[in-house]
Amino acid sequence: MHCAAYSLQNTILQNFYIFFWNSKILRIFAPVDKSKHLIYTKFNMKKIFIALAFAVAFVGCSQNDKPEGVKPSEVKAEVVLTPEQEFEQTINNLKKQLKRRNSNKDSLQQVYDDYLAEQSKKHMGTQLGLSITRSMAIDFNVKQLDSVMNLCELYANDDQLKRLSKAAIAAEVTAVGKHYVDINGIDLHNAKKRISLSSIVNKGKPVVVNFWAPWSIPSRDIIRKQLVEYNLEYAGKVNFVSVAVLEDSITFIHRAASEMAIEWTSIYADNPQESPTVKYGTLGIPFVMIIGKNGIIKERNVKAEDIKAAIDKELGRK
Repeated sequence: MHCAAYSLQNTILQNFYIFFWNSKILRIFAPVDKSKHLIYTKFNMKKIFIALAFAVAFVGCSQNDKPEGVKPSEVKAEVVLTPEQEFEQTINNLKKQLKRRNSNKDSLQQVYDDYLAEQSKKHMGTQLGLSITRSMAIDFNVKQLDSVMNLCELYANDDQLKRLSKAAIAAEVTAVGKHYVDINGIDLHNAKKRISLSSIVNKGKPVVVNFWAPWSIPSRDIIRKQLVEYNLEYAGKVNFVSVAVLEDSITFIHRAASEMAIEWTSIYADNPQESPTVKYGTLGIPFVMIIGKNGIIKERNVKAEDIKAAIDKELGRK
């Protein structure tokens, strides 16, 4: 490459010199007294020619070094992903595949779960590992959470894992087959009165309990689209109790309850220290459970589409 550049420089320099000298262009730059200043002028012009020759040679050699058929805009540097970026990219791809209509969701879900488990072990003790473990721990029981939190100090001191552990313990205490835990609060039909779940349970009828909040559209939909109808359909056979949670403004709750025309027992759990969501270890709303005639919890986390079937089952209907 250097030889080619040197040869090109000499060729260009010679041609420029001949052209400028023969065309007498140097006279434009040279003073009147040529005998005194011509050498100085020629010296400066020579420096210009040399610089120009090197520039042309450099451009020519650079063009020759590029891969044949590849444009400058097509040459890209290799992108190196961080572990966090690589994980996020893989998870997003799996989620996209799970959303496809014709995808094998069971198989893909297994791949998704296996990948999370693999990455949680690979990055154990790091912030990435903690983030992955948090997402998995939502479905962990008490024993699994204890095992995870004993892996390292980072996990043991994490507030989110502590909350999940506390919720898991509460969920086990109020699991299906266990006795219900009482709930107390303001009677939304009479703000001056306090009421409890125990005043409704053990009355010889099953009780359908739902947790809701005025800002939660899904929990409000269950009341408006289902419980209003079921309250009429199962009148005299089933008692209903709606418990407003996770909201500080009783005015907001009263307005929402009035809009939904809740005619059955309605409680506002106003004491955060005695929150029903904490007592029952719920991680979100809506939350629906069915308590049997004897106060034993028969169903937990009933999905909206399964509420009617769960009621019929408790009543002994097919």
